[in-house]
Amino acid sequence: MAITINGKVFPTKSINIDRSKIYPNPDQPRKVFSKGKMKELKNSIMKNKGIAEPLLVEYDGDDGYTILDGERRWRVCEELNTSYTKSLPCNVILDKLNNEDRIRTWQTLHIARKNWSEEEIGSFILGIVDKYGLGKSVELLDMPKNKIVNLTKAMQLAKKIDRDKPFEYAKTLILLEKKLKKDEFELVIRKVNNTLIPTRDGVRKLSSIFADPKAKKLFMKEKSSVDDAYFIIQMKRFCESLKLGRFNIQGNRTKQIIELLEEMGEDEV
Repeated sequence: MAITINGKVFPTKSINIDRSKIYPNPDQPRKVFSKGKMKELKNSIMKNKGIAEPLLVEYDGDDGYTILDGERRWRVCEELNTSYTKSLPCNVILDKLNNEDRIRTWQTLHIARKNWSEEEIGSFILGIVDKYGLGKSVELLDMPKNKIVNLTKAMQLAKKIDRDKPFEYAKTLILLEKKLKKDEFELVIRKVNNTLIPTRDGVRKLSSIFADPKAKKLFMKEKSSVDDAYFIIQMKRFCESLKLGRFNIQGNRTKQIIELLEEMGEDEV
């Protein structure tokens, strides 16, 4: 048997290997593993009493084997630690790979097969960029530069977010960062972390808030929530609807309501 990576052919040998002799690659750039996919895999391994697809490994020359493909499977087998996960089927690459070959192996087997989540891909890319720099990473990964830059920024920003699904928040915040000053964006991060911006939908409201001077002034107060500030936007929209006669209010009540709402708006800020 053999595998082909980036035009190179690498012969492999299929054997069963004691799990205690198999190790994750310390240079594996991906540090994030989808919990949902790990759970699905665990259920599958328990149901089938073993892994369906062999690991791809390298012999390390010291009676051990380093994982190139299948770390998620190996992690689940470690966790289960049962008789049917004691020995694992493996395809051993017989030639010695260099670091670039390994990177292209990871990319070909995972990203090209689309079995990594966007966050896992981002984790992988961040690891490559941290090690090789942006220029070399573009060459190694054969990806558009803007995709590498955006995913790297999202992963770096996710580290600052202390909420469930920080990567999802980061992706939404990245779109906003270019429009804000540094101190404004830092305030947004603080409010995400202390739940004054309780949801990702709240992040999406910020473009409207920062475009409105009164709403922005209120939001920039440290303890004001996104909903406090967005109320001003909603109130203005309601006043506009009243002025346009979209509500059936008799007499001079419309004018009185508008004046009252505008006074309330002044009091808010």
